[in-house]
Amino acid sequence: MTVADLVVAAFTFSNSLRTFAYVPQIVSLARDREGARGVSRLTWALFLLSHASGLAYALVVVADTQLALMFGANALCCLAIIGLATARRRAPRGEMLRGAATGCTAE
Repeated sequence: MTVADLVVAAFTFSNSLRTFAYVPQIVSLARDREGARGVSRLTWALFLLSHASGLAYALVVVADTQLALMFGANALCCLAIIGLATARRRAPRGEMLRGAATGCTAE
């Protein structure tokens, strides 16, 4: 196995794990009743931009479908986090508090 093979394997492994690492953040946002104050949408938008540019690079420059899928999955997760955070911030505070008290969601 060459050094390049090891680098590709490490990249693939770490990015595959990273896709699963988004799940706790998404679940936390789905349950949030406080307006998602602890989530920086700007930070997640920058992550989204980074993954989108990686997706474009994979498709246009190196024509690597697997790499494109990996960046695409990461971009979709970032988009989900931004969308959930935005929805939580726009929900009326009273609805969020009632939902938290009754166990019901405001959606």
